[in-house]
Amino acid sequence: MNAQARKATVPVSVHANGIGRYPAEVEATAYFCCLEALQNVQKYAHASAATVSLDQRNGHLCFTVEDDGSGFEPGITPKGAGLTNLADRLDALGGALRIDSRPGAGTRLTGSVPSIPS
Repeated sequence: MNAQARKATVPVSVHANGIGRYPAEVEATAYFCCLEALQNVQKYAHASAATVSLDQRNGHLCFTVEDDGSGFEPGITPKGAGLTNLADRLDALGGALRIDSRPGAGTRLTGSVPSIPS
């Protein structure tokens, strides 16, 4: 994730809080979801910075991608292919996606994947 963060068009900090290795499909899902979220930050957020955080909670590999950009209204704004793909990818492994955003306040995308897929 650090290598991809260095390639981003906005500064991205990455924090991995004591996580270990997970089954390949769990790691791949979290990785590609974080990449998609960072692409959304770069394309739409008008952000000056973003943060990717990874940790383990209650048997789940969890990730958060947060930006300080323009934000949006999740209940009103149609989900594009990127957000739909994120939700589908997580759902396929029994995971979950949450989007917290509001205009002018940035966006926080949080996902979790069970460490042993269902």
